[in-house]
Amino acid sequence: MSLLVRRAHDDSTPDGHMARIMEEFHEKMQALGSLASTFVKLAAANQNSELATLTEKVQQTANKLRDRSDPIEQARAVQSLMDYMKAIYMLQTESKGGMLPHGAIMAETLFIGAFSSLDAYLNNLLRALFSQDKWLKKLGDKEVKFSQVLERDKKQISERLVDAEIDSLLRKSYIKSFERIATQFDAGTITKFANWPVFVEMSQRRNLFTHCDGKVTSQYLENCLSQGVKFPKKPDIGERLEVSEDYLLQTIAVVTEVGLKIGQVLWRKTTEPHVDVADRHLADLLYALLRREEWTLAIRMGEFGHELTKRSHKRPRKELHAKIILVNHAQALKWSGDNGSAMSILDGFDWSGSSLELQLAVACLREEWDNAAAIMQRVGPDSWLCPPHSFVFWPVFRDFRKTQQFLDSFKAVFGVEFAEEVK
Repeated sequence: MSLLVRRAHDDSTPDGHMARIMEEFHEKMQALGSLASTFVKLAAANQNSELATLTEKVQQTANKLRDRSDPIEQARAVQSLMDYMKAIYMLQTESKGGMLPHGAIMAETLFIGAFSSLDAYLNNLLRALFSQDKWLKKLGDKEVKFSQVLERDKKQISERLVDAEIDSLLRKSYIKSFERIATQFDAGTITKFANWPVFVEMSQRRNLFTHCDGKVTSQYLENCLSQGVKFPKKPDIGERLEVSEDYLLQTIAVVTEVGLKIGQVLWRKTTEPHVDVADRHLADLLYALLRREEWTLAIRMGEFGHELTKRSHKRPRKELHAKIILVNHAQALKWSGDNGSAMSILDGFDWSGSSLELQLAVACLREEWDNAAAIMQRVGPDSWLCPPHSFVFWPVFRDFRKTQQFLDSFKAVFGVEFAEEVK
């Protein structure tokens, strides 16, 4: 269903360039998530450990000062005590009478970093789009000083126009920027999804930590409320918000979702033939998310893919890629515990005319083990979609693999025991 490693994309093609930009963004956000899970706790634990060690050294040094027999040792102890106290002071820098936790500082730093990564990604995404003549020509009515025409060649002038346009598109808040990007690329709306208000609140909170030390402003409240943000408890102006570890991880997930969705939307708006490549990329992305058991993000991206089936296209989408997206969406729901919604997706489509591999996947999700075993044997050993290793790695088979029907069918189809294939 997907390559097990990141594809080597050809940057000379628009599709290859877009795919690489989106995958590098996703990988960077995954790295941020890993850092968040590890280093927020580590920063807090390290602070407490260092304080405990220094406190013990202070006590030991204080005991030396009580021994008046050696003045030189006492002088050394005084210097050591001053060094230890300075280190303790640095670790216990106070904020309104309380110790400023290093874990909180780390969380706030990574929180701001998530949006910095999104900004850089949007810049790269827009630059890739403007590298195509279709969108570059839309900048044709921009004014260029005559002196610049004399000093620069066509390529330099184009680059200057693109730089100015991207700066103009991204200079405002995400609310305004996304509106302008949608208009610029005829994308309709790119903010109509469930987590948009959540993203707005997070991005507005980023502004608070960047400019106001995290303290609530009237602008923060106005922007949030205008986009339908629902506060569990509306904060007061001047109140300092926090970035907990859970909130940070949720932010990284939502920013990743927003970035990948806007990339997919804009990719599909470049030219109609790119839809097939974007579909394949979305199917691969869902597969990767399922492999890593990132159920929530897989569900969100699956919802996006499911929505695509309801839209009209100038030419029919390839059924294989579209239905792989649906199967992977159903998987994400099933493995997250929402089996009812998963079955609703499967029941909403006719799979009888689909490839045997897709029929096999659907039978597995429906837990029809005898049917799945029969289809698996009909698929045979030479399927490019279901080679032997796919039964090891594709999560759609995770429950099927536990059955005797699967073990018998695997041996019959491939001539080896499944355990040997795993080895």
